[in-house]
Amino acid sequence: MEGKTVLALPEGLELIGLEQMDGLLVVTAASTQCAPRCPLCGVPARWVHSRYTRCVADLPCGGQPIRLLLQVRKCFCEQGDCPRKIFVERLARLATNQERFDSMIELQKLGIPQDEVARRLGVTKRTVQNWNKHGSCPGSRRRHKQRSLFDPYAAYVLKRWKDGCKTGSILYQEIKAQGYRGSDQQVYRFLRTLKQEKVELPELPILSRLSVRESLWLLARPLDDLEADERADLEALCQLSTELTALHLLVQAFGQIVRKREGHRLDEWKRQVAESGIAELQRFAKGLKRDKEAVEAGLTLVYSNGVVEGKVNKLKLMKRMGYGRASFPFLRQRILHAV
Repeated sequence: MEGKTVLALPEGLELIGLEQMDGLLVVTAASTQCAPRCPLCGVPARWVHSRYTRCVADLPCGGQPIRLLLQVRKCFCEQGDCPRKIFVERLARLATNQERFDSMIELQKLGIPQDEVARRLGVTKRTVQNWNKHGSCPGSRRRHKQRSLFDPYAAYVLKRWKDGCKTGSILYQEIKAQGYRGSDQQVYRFLRTLKQEKVELPELPILSRLSVRESLWLLARPLDDLEADERADLEALCQLSTELTALHLLVQAFGQIVRKREGHRLDEWKRQVAESGIAELQRFAKGLKRDKEAVEAGLTLVYSNGVVEGKVNKLKLMKRMGYGRASFPFLRQRILHAV
């Protein structure tokens, strides 16, 4: 991109946006860290809590005023004994970490203990252990481009453009009706690109086309309820990893136990979960053990306490309707003679 030669970003940052606004060049950058590490324990985080944009500085470059915006992630620390539950990713230069990592390798080759290596490098012993475990310093792997709200609809807009519809407002309303939640400015920016040059969009990978909620829904729904395109997406999703394939099979098996009241298969299902190594399912199965008899009864017997719960709900409704206007004898008569 031409903007990359205009402004040299520090290592560890990736240019994701360049926009001219009121004579000001707005540069948006994001970290290329694959898994931000907790500053206290050094454990890499898998789950993002939230994102926010921080204005780092307003700087001149070649006589052009520039505003640098930085997209920063807040992540969950998954280390149980770590006091920091949520942390903001650190954006120190990767070169510094790479140098520390290389020094760590050299020191360890000399037989120096990890405590002493950590002291010399100015990091914690846990950080040294994590670097050894992953075989690299944090952020050394390249980060994938962040998914835009407009990306899933770009192919449709390109198709309509080729069909002859080149009005931005019409295209915006069409994709908005399909569920697009972004602004119309993204549509107009894409159309300006189409006017300048010929664009051919590659087929989006499955993880870019489906949200987390949509992916979970595909894994949980019965196969007979899926359309042909949904089955194709499910097959592509399961091909990404053996863990996803195992998760799909276990979720489908549990759904069948619930729908067909096959409570006798629950113990076998728990055994398969224990062997799967999927921590989230193992926690769910552990929770079932705490109320084993009730769970097995619910998955086996045709009886239900739904009627009782309905009567309780009806009683509460009648009580609230008469609050401050009726006495207990009147409420009693309403309950006894209710249809």
